[in-house]
Order: sequence, then C-alpha cells, then structure tokens
Amino acid sequence: MGHILSRQRQADIRKLLGILGATFILGAMFIGCDNGVVPPDPEIPDEIHGAIWPLDVGNEWTFDVQSWDDSIADWIYYGERYIVDTAFMHNEKRVAKIRLEYFFGDTVFQEFSLWWGNTHTGLYEYAPFGDGFVPYAESRMLFKYPAIDGELFSSYAPNPVNPVSMGFMAEMPPIEVPAGNFENCVGYQYYEPPGENIYYYFVPDTGYIQMERYIGSTLNKARFLNSYVQN
Repeated sequence: MGHILSRQRQADIRKLLGILGATFILGAMFIGCDNGVVPPDPEIPDEIHGAIWPLDVGNEWTFDVQSWDDSIADWIYYGERYIVDTAFMHNEKRVAKIRLEYFFGDTVFQEFSLWWGNTHTGLYEYAPFGDGFVPYAESRMLFKYPAIDGELFSSYAPNPVNPVSMGFMAEMPPIEVPAGNFENCVGYQYYEPPGENIYYYFVPDTGYIQMERYIGSTLNKARFLNSYVQN
C-alpha cells in the first residue's frame, strides 16, 4: 500500500470488512479454509472453448460493486478483482486458482483464493474459499452451461453450504456495463421466497459481467464489470 490512510478511509475500510464478513461473493457467503497445498502438475490442458467464464492463466476481471447498508441507510461502494494465478489438475479436471481482491480506491483490504474450473457441463467449485486447496469430496456446480432456456439446476453459487434451484435464461438482450456493451449474453436467476431475486449475467468466452440482487422490487446489491484482460 505504501501510504498512510486517512482516518475516514480507515473507518470506511473497517466498515467494509464488517459488511464483507457477512456478505456474498457472487451472491454467496464467504467460507474460508487455509490448509492444503496446490498439487504440482506439469501438463495442464488449455481452457475449454466456449466456457461460461474462461479461466486462462493471466485473465482478470475488475468489478464496480455497490451494496446497500441498512445500518447507515446508504450505499457502500468498493471494487472486486478476480485474477487467474495458476491452474493444475485434480481428479482429471482442470482447476484454476483465482485470486479475489477487494479494494477501496487504490487499497486492497481483503484477499482470498477461489478454486474453480470449467467442464463441458458448466462452472464448478472444487474446494472452499481459502489460501490452501482442500478439495471437496465432490465438485460443486456453480453455473450449468450449456443449458436450455428456462432449465432449472442445482447450484451452490448463492449459497456454498446448501445448493439451491437456479434457472437459466438464454439469448438475453445486449447488456451495457462500464467495460462496454456486450451481446450474446446469458443469464441465471435465483429466487428465494418471499422476495429475494439474484440475477447473474455472463458472456461465454468472456465471462461474468453483471449481478443484481433485489429484495422485492428494490435493488440491494449490484456488481458491474469495469474492465477485463484475456490471454
């Protein structure tokens, strides 16, 4: 960081850390694990063609995030960055280690590792969030792809502890975010009675571009792609 933060900036960061301790990543709760190692593997296959979120080493996506905080009755703004650091093989599946950074201005105030990978049936999580790779007994589906319009499937994206029913939306209209105007979008919807809706939007071979969470008809949280780098 290399500079002294103002008292207000320090207070803002402490506030964000408190929120993130109980908030969702991709709409999901953070659950950490710091044990385990990444197994070495000299022969790593390329990412599959048409992946819903292409996890080639060196790819990165930066998001603008806004989250409503009832305690102050106002929006909290911060950034998220997903960086694919490396990839390895686990049970004959390609797994990417993704560094997730939370930042406020030019200060990274929290960092985690994600262990995800694409197959020809969708995007999966292979281990809990954390610095060490401690694999699940079975991989957990986040987003099914490809899928049929209106198809329902079991997803761990909104809740990494208990899978929920997620619906697929094909052939979405173009979506404009700070990173640009994207065509060929697909979407996913999660509904939790009595009134929570989460929408996730992707462009295959480009990745995740937007998320919106509503409580009733009121926007509660949003994530918009600001920039991305693909190798």
